Amino acid sequence: MSSTDNKTVNVLFPQLTTADANATSGNADLTTATVLLGAVTDNASQRNPEGDAGLGTGASTPLTAGRTSAPDLTTLGGFRATLTTSVTAIDFTFDTTAFTVNGGGFHVLTVDGKDVPCTGPGAATTNTSNPGAQNSPGGNGTATITVTCDTTGIGGVNQGQALTATNVARGIVDVATVGTIAQANAACGAPFNGSTNSCNPLEASDTPHQATNLPDLSSITFQPGSAANVNSPDVAIYTFDESVLGDAGSLNGAAFFVYQSNANTVSGGTSGPATVCPAGAAAATCPAPSRNAATPTQVAVSFPHGTLATATGGSVDDGAVQGAANNPTGVTRANQEDELGVSNTNQSTITPDRTAGPDLTAVSLTAQTNSFGQTTGYTATYTFDEALTTAAGVVPTSLFLYLPDGSRLICQGPVVVGASASSTPTNAQVTCNSYAFDTSGTPSESGTNTGAASAAQIGSAVLGTVSAGAVTAADGPPSNPEGAEPTTGGTGAKTA
Repeated sequence: MSSTDNKTVNVLFPQLTTADANATSGNADLTTATVLLGAVTDNASQRNPEGDAGLGTGASTPLTAGRTSAPDLTTLGGFRATLTTSVTAIDFTFDTTAFTVNGGGFHVLTVDGKDVPCTGPGAATTNTSNPGAQNSPGGNGTATITVTCDTTGIGGVNQGQALTATNVARGIVDVATVGTIAQANAACGAPFNGSTNSCNPLEASDTPHQATNLPDLSSITFQPGSAANVNSPDVAIYTFDESVLGDAGSLNGAAFFVYQSNANTVSGGTSGPATVCPAGAAAATCPAPSRNAATPTQVAVSFPHGTLATATGGSVDDGAVQGAANNPTGVTRANQEDELGVSNTNQSTITPDRTAGPDLTAVSLTAQTNSFGQTTGYTATYTFDEALTTAAGVVPTSLFLYLPDGSRLICQGPVVVGASASSTPTNAQVTCNSYAFDTSGTPSESGTNTGAASAAQIGSAVLGTVSAGAVTAADGPPSNPEGAEPTTGGTGAKTA
């Protein structure tokens, strides 16, 4: 408690220092402070509601092609023989400290298009227990992770042979292979000591990045949808180093991806709320992937409007396309995994009270009336700053209203999430019209009030709040932090 103001609490976060701007351990990118229910109590033993407040003044930084908030793979090197001819130790180098999440997520591709599985250090190891730059998996918690790759059974001319800088085309790390925080402390997307464990998108090494004998990416370009039409899809053009087949059966939209500066990955498929294009619209309105008839090396893939605003790269899973050359009936020349960074003229903006997850921005109350104009109920609309998944991704009991006397109402459901950016409610809004008083706590969070809240009581709410994890963003994790906003449209008046 502050010695000069009994409404101020000074909190020490020992892992943060003003001189340390590291995104994992320092004060970089801090935008929001939150409190849980009951962080403090007043002289009448009433507990505070959930709340949030912005930190800092905000800043904008240029987006960098191929770079995210997660560890990004840059190079392969240090090819070393082991006691087994078919097993080679290789160093995967990232642009920042990397902690293993999935030791089986490392692999390399040979120049003849064969996928070689690799074994990385376990998530429970350390660089002390399993040091890097040796002939066995190690280096967890450093920027260079050593893996061992085995060519046994891969087929082709390199089967059973050692790997070298000559016969390896590129290295690959699957989605969520490494993160910024040790897995023992936080899963991907989970918080720890004021930071979030940011795990990598699908990535390929910058060096080496050679061609195989299968279709390989040569470039990706972004074409954002019209700013004047929120239902216009964003489009990414994937260019390969050879012509690809253009029939629907040869183009797999779900195997095309873009990734954003926060390391979130968005699929070009048309199934699931996170991948429908445009966001929230029927799949039939989303253009299927198409090959350029005039330039058959190019494939256009649609994404939800706004996806490309902070995108810094794209990738393809194996089987996204099939090469047209030397592809007789019954022979498939499908691509292997690949990834490229993409230049984006937008900037990454850090805004106080805004996070990478859905942030609560408003809570409004709307009266329902009968034919005689009499109020029969109230609907609360919680508005967030980005599109959400369907109602199945909402936790109704994490949506709250507060009356002027501090009584707390809990949404009982069902809830509704809008279908699109132009629907009512929108796909960034959640509505609830049934609430019950929260009788937990000592004294009760709702005083003498119990049971279901009446229409008049719901309409008199002056504050709307959400717990962390109340909603899920359409484009994936992280979920929302705690949030609180004064209500509008109701009958209540805040008391001193």
